[in-house]
Amino acid sequence: MHNEILTGLQKLLCLRLDNGPSEDMVPGTAAAWGVALCETRAWLESRDRWRIVKGFDALLASGLTRWPQPVKLLEVLPPPRELRIAGSTRPDPSDPYERQHRERMAEYQRAGKDAAAGPDA
Repeated sequence: MHNEILTGLQKLLCLRLDNGPSEDMVPGTAAAWGVALCETRAWLESRDRWRIVKGFDALLASGLTRWPQPVKLLEVLPPPRELRIAGSTRPDPSDPYERQHRERMAEYQRAGKDAAAGPDA
C-alpha cells in the first residue's frame, strides 16, 4: 500500500497546495504518512488497497487549499468491503469501522440501562 500512498501524495503535489512538501520530499512524506496511518490501525492489503486509492480521490475532489494531514485521509476513506473467510459470518475485529460499531452499540446499551433504571437511579 506504500505505492498507493506515494501515488496519492504525488497527485496532491500536482495541486500545489499551501504548506505542501517540495517534490524531492514526497518519498519521505509518504514514509511519514505510512507511519501515521499504520500506528493506530491494522491494514489488510487485499481489503484496504482500493480504499486508499478512493480516499485520495476523495481528497483530490474535496477542494483542498492546504496540504492535508494523514487524519484527513482516514476521514474520507470508504468503508471496507466485507471480507469473509469461507463459511464465516464473523466481522474482522481489527477493522476500525467494526470497532466503532461495537463502541456505539455499547453506548446504546448503557443508555438503555440508564433509561430503564429511571431518573432516581
